[in-house]
Amino acid sequence: MNTSDYSAHWELADFDCLHLYSRTLDLPSTDWRGGFTVAFWFWADNTERTQVILEHADAPQAYHRWEIVLRDDFIHFQHPELDMSVAFRVLGDRWHHFAVSIDPLGVVRAALDGQIDTSTLVFQLDPYTRMERLRAGGTTDPAGGHWDHTFGRNGSGLLDDVRVYARPLLEAELADLGTPPAQVLWATIEASALTGEAPFTVQFGARISTDQATLLWDFGDGDRATGAAVTHTYTYAGDYSVRLWVIAPDHSQTTAEQVVHVTGQAHPLRFVPVFVNGTEGYACYRIPSIVRALNGDLLAFAEARLESCSDSTGTIQIVGKRSANEGATWSPLTVVAAVDGYVNMNASPVVGEVHGTGKVVLVFRAASHSEWDIARGVGLSRAMCVTSDDHGVTWSAPRDITAEVHKPYQPDYADVCPAAALPENQAHDWRIQIPAQGHALQLTRTPQTRGRLFFAGSLTRGDRSVFEAENYAFWSDDLGATWQIGGIIPRLGLNEAIAAELEDGGVLINTRSYTNGVSDGRRAVTRAHFDADGAIHFGETILDQTLIDPAVQATLLRYSWSDHGGKSRLLFANPAHERARVNLTVRLSYDEGHTWTYSKVIERGASAYSDLVVTRSGEIGVLFERGNTGGLHFVRCTLGWLTDEADSG
Repeated sequence: MNTSDYSAHWELADFDCLHLYSRTLDLPSTDWRGGFTVAFWFWADNTERTQVILEHADAPQAYHRWEIVLRDDFIHFQHPELDMSVAFRVLGDRWHHFAVSIDPLGVVRAALDGQIDTSTLVFQLDPYTRMERLRAGGTTDPAGGHWDHTFGRNGSGLLDDVRVYARPLLEAELADLGTPPAQVLWATIEASALTGEAPFTVQFGARISTDQATLLWDFGDGDRATGAAVTHTYTYAGDYSVRLWVIAPDHSQTTAEQVVHVTGQAHPLRFVPVFVNGTEGYACYRIPSIVRALNGDLLAFAEARLESCSDSTGTIQIVGKRSANEGATWSPLTVVAAVDGYVNMNASPVVGEVHGTGKVVLVFRAASHSEWDIARGVGLSRAMCVTSDDHGVTWSAPRDITAEVHKPYQPDYADVCPAAALPENQAHDWRIQIPAQGHALQLTRTPQTRGRLFFAGSLTRGDRSVFEAENYAFWSDDLGATWQIGGIIPRLGLNEAIAAELEDGGVLINTRSYTNGVSDGRRAVTRAHFDADGAIHFGETILDQTLIDPAVQATLLRYSWSDHGGKSRLLFANPAHERARVNLTVRLSYDEGHTWTYSKVIERGASAYSDLVVTRSGEIGVLFERGNTGGLHFVRCTLGWLTDEADSG
């Protein structure tokens, strides 16, 4: 037997083994029609959640794509043409070896830890199917919120010794590949010191029972490293649990832990849970927005999802909480808006300050079906509005403003939404309609637009998908009594948007962006100005190369004007990563968003949607999804912290 004649091979070091984001593995040009074998070692700390370990990445259609998936404590090989998957139960917190072989007739043979599956499954191996790339690490829904099938993120799984053979291995060869680990390892962590004052630097090493091993470190503060000897600096006081994984070449594994106690300067950021999953009557909270009321209270809003965190869950209501002490504590939850028979999503609030009314206007959408259904012409998305005249304590009943800001054509819904049956809307055929993601804004700088409530929304037309959405502007010049559409940015692929007013009275629109259905990995920005009649004119849309983005909502906010405080300051926040929703980062611009002078990471780990607010005392507040599975936290920082005391405001 010869199992060393593989066509491609990747080892643990080839993957970012501490954050296994989806990675494409390029295969050599080989004729795979004679069959093939895929084999690898894997470790996972959770085998219940659906996670795609490996899949055929360049299959021309989904029905040609095979996948190797963890689900419900089993590892599965699945293909759309198979009536059932090849499945093995995965037991224990240890490394396992999996191999699957497909011969030219489509006969599937598989083995876990050398044990062969005795069933015989067959599918038609398409002679025209290329196999030039595999994808490791799974995927999340590029639109967000529907699924997370990633494997290995944040140290949750490891992948090693991935081999691809341009032939089907025999059963004996498959069994030979999966020899179980034989060693019993032990390890202890050695540290230069375990107690000290911040900033506290520690040299870590380990005593281990083997000469050859891979060492993975988690320092307990969000940072990780690899190596036999590593150094780490703790910036703030706290007790940090350090964990070490030791992995031998035969995939024997052991762990060790140690606690480092750091005194001195406390972390300047305090994270306050605001909407906690599984509490106050709802399974999940997502999609934050926040504003400061005219009396100084902070008003936080979320989508309260009754059954699950999915965007497609059956019951979603707009809920809110108030804080009278700048986010230190929060009121009990109240339902702000709910239209019976619809899911209520995308709360976009704004406070009327220009005329001193303090009126809070909140626009949201009420959808009869999921956005996927609505995009293909099934169901209706309605635009709704509620208001508060007492700083968010009580709210009006929802009012339908679909006829003023949306152009759907769904005559079957004429009884509840007459605008959906307007004959002139048939040519427009707007389907998904979303207001600004996060807060909206009130314009203040020029006489022709002063007091205008401005929303940077998004829409789809005809059969275009959410990845071919367009941004558009709509507004109210009378605090929400009447509304009008301003115009559409002439570019496809602009999704969730938010805007800020510029010093010249124009607006900067910042957008989640796609090209041909693929995330651009950068934020799209469009500058617009208003003419003497208040009409909007859009400039060129470009990608901001500084604002890296993993396809997620982001937030933009004016902090100060040059004629009120001496400097123009714009704030921006998003998960600053090209592929994953991690590293929630706040940035500061002094030149109207052309460059971003300062940036600080608020949350190194998983983080998703967010919204910015400036508190009564001038601190910067962020309401954000801490994790990508819902649950909203509030954190605030000073301008001095963001700029390393270079700018105190």
